[in-house]
Amino acid sequence: MFALLSNYFLLGSNISEIPLTHNVSDVGYVLLLILLVHGAKKKHKWKYPVRVHALCWLVYALVAFIIIKCTIEFLSGVSIINILKVYRSWLMYAFIPPLIAYYDINVLKKTINTMFYVVFYATIIRSVDYYLGTGIFSEDVLMYGDVERWPFPSEFALFYLLLTMSGYFSFSEKKKLIISIILIALYILSLTRSSFVAICVGLAIVLYKTGQLKLSKRNIGLITGLGIAFVVLVGTNDAFRQRFTEGIEDVQSTSSTYKPQGNMQFRLMLLAERTAYVMSTPYKTLTGLQALPEEAFPTVFYIGLPDKERNRTIQVDTGDIAWALIVMRLGFVGGLIFCMLWFKSSRLLSHLNSRLSISGYAFLISWILLSFCAVSIISVSFWIFMFIIVKLSYSEKLIK
Repeated sequence: MFALLSNYFLLGSNISEIPLTHNVSDVGYVLLLILLVHGAKKKHKWKYPVRVHALCWLVYALVAFIIIKCTIEFLSGVSIINILKVYRSWLMYAFIPPLIAYYDINVLKKTINTMFYVVFYATIIRSVDYYLGTGIFSEDVLMYGDVERWPFPSEFALFYLLLTMSGYFSFSEKKKLIISIILIALYILSLTRSSFVAICVGLAIVLYKTGQLKLSKRNIGLITGLGIAFVVLVGTNDAFRQRFTEGIEDVQSTSSTYKPQGNMQFRLMLLAERTAYVMSTPYKTLTGLQALPEEAFPTVFYIGLPDKERNRTIQVDTGDIAWALIVMRLGFVGGLIFCMLWFKSSRLLSHLNSRLSISGYAFLISWILLSFCAVSIISVSFWIFMFIIVKLSYSEKLIK
């Protein structure tokens, strides 16, 4: 299910032609429903602790809001096909709490442990495929100026980097270091500045909360080594130096000019343009834009990546910043509920001291930073994963 909902951990695309042309995510949603029915037949349902009830109710509140909006849209003349195209993934949120409740703790632990190897090797295979130019999993060449950028790792790769560094797995220090270096290197080679910042923040949280952030000889050597490596990369590699200096220019120019001159400013201007349009009427402000998919949406936005098929700027299916999608599809009411969902999840995990809960908390904090350059934080697979972490974390607490 996770493989389908994440495009095979980014080894494939969202459209498959085997055996017939179909949407891979939609197959994942069908599998989600099958697993839900299968779990319900077991007649065993885990009772969420009282503290976790609010998290479940926030999910149901978000889905109820979306159902009300979809009903209004349908009554106003929007076709049910267009509504389902836009909101089918959001409606799947309703099945997350019962799905996770139906399955045994040991099954979920095995899922977490198995996914580590799947995500780790899938990330390496995709990177090797790109480096060799075989084009098995992706034929697109990612460029930054004259320099090729490596593909961005799966969203789950960051979690398993944090989980590995927390000491959750019974790996030797040598194995833990090798795994961490490989994952960090693949993020760095993608030349994505926000991912580097997110990794630093996530690792700082994990190392601090697990008591590893001490000035031991090993840590002093690690920090010194990373500092030297950073200076060498910025000093000797044109691509790294350009990305670093542009990051500073992005921060400096964001408040001084409207025209987007860097990636971060481009995303902020994209968000500002969409937000201004949403706020043009009270109804849009509260509930977001009309439930129209990309192909049916009129051309009203001019900041964004080009849509070569329609010879215009991509209007609503942007993958640049999650908050633009939240504002456009949920409005301020739905956006507030979503923010409360994230805040409650992070609060629940921040109160626990297990290595799994600490890694989950650091993962949520890191993805708030990454939400300004990616959209995985609103995906169904992301929140299924987070509910698994919450359940396992609170199961450990109850057992203790």
